[in-house]
Amino acid sequence: MRPLAALSAFLFASSLATAASAQLRPGFFADAEIGSTYQNVKAFYSRDLGIQKTSETGFLLGANLGLTLGPIGIGARARIAPLSPYTFTYLGGLVRVSPVHSSVGDIFIEGAFGPAWFSNFDTSAVAPAVSASAGDVSLRGFQGSIGFGANLRLGAFSVGGLFSADMITVSRDPVAAPPGAVDPLKSDPIYAKSGAGTGLGFTGVILIGARL
Repeated sequence: MRPLAALSAFLFASSLATAASAQLRPGFFADAEIGSTYQNVKAFYSRDLGIQKTSETGFLLGANLGLTLGPIGIGARARIAPLSPYTFTYLGGLVRVSPVHSSVGDIFIEGAFGPAWFSNFDTSAVAPAVSASAGDVSLRGFQGSIGFGANLRLGAFSVGGLFSADMITVSRDPVAAPPGAVDPLKSDPIYAKSGAGTGLGFTGVILIGARL
């Protein structure tokens, strides 16, 4: 009986190891994002930003690409949102952890962090004194996000959704004064000083992608 019990224990342990190995098999993921974002660059703090319209909601496009090891994914993300007063651009890294991970789909949480820019400002979005210099105004900084999402696997493809809360910190370099400008225009903070802001955002997207 002892040899039989030993053989049974060995086979059981082998089956567990095989299952664990299958769950930790390396893979690949790619997603296209289509959705909406709200960005407010001075929700918490603002100093000499020189921007009149600092919050906006609009259409967003993005893409994710990365590697997986079982329920853990590491990758990169790019996003662009052509909002009405400016264009928001983001490029960074992400980490996903799936508490629910199966061949049917995943429920995951993720963290993301990377550089972000606000550019192509419309004249209506900047201070009146510098509307002629709106094209020279830009904000740059970093955005960090915490998100929750899920996807359903359809063979090698997947469809799902993601919602995230975003925190952003930005800075603005002084803008070159218009030719011939004199005081007090040249002493306006947007010309004479740099600016800074700390804000928040919310983003919701549909994910359409592949899992290999």
